[in-house]
Amino acid sequence: MSKTLNLALSIFSLFFIAGLVSVSYFKVEMANPFLRGVIELVTIPTILMTIALFIFNVNKWSREKWSMKKSTFYAVIILGLSMITMITATIFNI
Repeated sequence: MSKTLNLALSIFSLFFIAGLVSVSYFKVEMANPFLRGVIELVTIPTILMTIALFIFNVNKWSREKWSMKKSTFYAVIILGLSMITMITATIFNI
């Protein structure tokens, strides 16, 4: 997987999960049922992608001898924030 695609998917994951949590927290009602359906269809694959990318990037980062100058380090940080957001939203029932 290329570095730019890896970072792009990580950033997409962070923004999508943060958006889901904020929509749930602020109790936003979506007027368009098609949009609500698309978001519900994309949610589970995004969560699975986040977990898989996190495992992939930690494994790749360990092979790079834990260098903080590599792009996988930034992807691990971004995916870690995504996972912390998911876990916090689950714990506090948001």
